Amino acid sequence: MKHVFFVHSTITSIIAEAIIEHENILIKDVIIILDREAVIDNKFLSFKWQFTSPPDQFPAHFNITKSFKKLWLFDRYIKEITYNDSFYLYVPQTGIKSIQLLISNSKCLGYSIMEEGLGSYKHKNIIDSKNYKIGFYVRIAYLFRIKNKNPMMDGYKKLYAISSKAFPGYNNLIVLNPNFQYNSIKLKYKYDNSIIWIFDAISIYNITKIQFHIGGILKLLKYFEEKRYNKIYFKLHPAQLGRNEDEYFRKMLSVDNKILFEEIPYSVPIESIAKSNNNIKFFVNISSIGFYANLFGNEVYSYANYIAEFDSNYNEYLESFPQVFRESVIFL
Repeated sequence: MKHVFFVHSTITSIIAEAIIEHENILIKDVIIILDREAVIDNKFLSFKWQFTSPPDQFPAHFNITKSFKKLWLFDRYIKEITYNDSFYLYVPQTGIKSIQLLISNSKCLGYSIMEEGLGSYKHKNIIDSKNYKIGFYVRIAYLFRIKNKNPMMDGYKKLYAISSKAFPGYNNLIVLNPNFQYNSIKLKYKYDNSIIWIFDAISIYNITKIQFHIGGILKLLKYFEEKRYNKIYFKLHPAQLGRNEDEYFRKMLSVDNKILFEEIPYSVPIESIAKSNNNIKFFVNISSIGFYANLFGNEVYSYANYIAEFDSNYNEYLESFPQVFRESVIFL
């Protein structure tokens, strides 16, 4: 039996390694699926995920032949990367279509859920109150293997997290003590007494419109200038890389002559920087980095209210955020 981990971010990469150590899983039995731009130690066998969304890889099809072919290609890919062996699955959530197809694969023996960010800190009552229904044509197109959009479907065996506050209201939580590799990060990348700005993909995921997103960022840039910051490190969200937002935001920063902006390499995990360096000021919108950076003793500011000044619906979205985030940041 193989142990398959779906890794799509720094925190899921860190937790995956912690699970492997905690459960004494042999390296030869580990398979890592890397989604988006996620990375992991090369001692593990890993494969680049072929079904990244957005865009939707499994839309409703009136042409059943087309959807059946897509499903066949998906299962063939899973058969190839698992060497047609049975497998146990570790995923960050269950609301993603491709993850539900993994769970319903005939070789999957079960699954557990890993902490993936702030979504893992929403109370069960809040999650259960939402409507996760999915269209009938999607369900029938993929042989009812895609059931709904619930990020916490029943059927998991264990939950893994770095804090006892994770997964409130749910059972079978295992709290890990992961290695954030902060000693090697500190030696190579020194960010003591720095200012770090973390972008997120709210307009790509249609949480707000791009013009509102830009409006909030322009106001934040003005705040930076008023504070007379000379240098700011920044990091884009993985979903922004290679898209129009990537190019547009880089151009915005390049024309600012008053502040030097320097990009943090994508391979450098922000969580490790937050734990290994001292006296960092983080600026986030709603990124889970705000929670983790504060957890490790850093000062964190959120410019979410700046965006809310342009988008009247954004405050309602912010109110749905877990309390741990609101307790972790100072809102500008």
